[in-house]
Amino acid sequence: MEIGFAGGGSLIDGFDTSKIKLFDLDTGATLGKSPKEVYEQLLKLKASKEPFDVTTGKRQYKNMLIRAIEVTTDKTSENVLMVTLTLREVIIVELATVKGVTAPPERMKYPLDTAPAVDRGTVTPVVPKQKESVLSQINESTGGGLQQVKDGVEWLRGVLK
Repeated sequence: MEIGFAGGGSLIDGFDTSKIKLFDLDTGATLGKSPKEVYEQLLKLKASKEPFDVTTGKRQYKNMLIRAIEVTTDKTSENVLMVTLTLREVIIVELATVKGVTAPPERMKYPLDTAPAVDRGTVTPVVPKQKESVLSQINESTGGGLQQVKDGVEWLRGVLK
């Protein structure tokens, strides 16, 4: 988008805008009185990162942000504001979330991974008495049952030889 203001400090050629306030009827915002003020407003608009609407002769653009401001200045246009604005449209969406609605577990790939967090209260970690293998713990809890199985396997090997 290219915009330009000239006329030695006036926003419109052949019309002195320094004595009047130009404003947007929709927003009520006033436009600067000089090209310098307009340029400062463009810089503030870019820094604010607030989306705004742009109306051209062809169409209206909503939710636009200024990506870049290029100013053309040479010895003949020092008091003229010639600006090229690079704009970007921001797509704004509204999201809604619904609590309590979930897919059935049979349709989930990993239902335990997607389950909600459950408050288990205060959990006290259990520290093992001594470092021992899981098998020796099972053997101890079964009253030496694993040892009996091992002895039975050894006896069976001896018989089958």
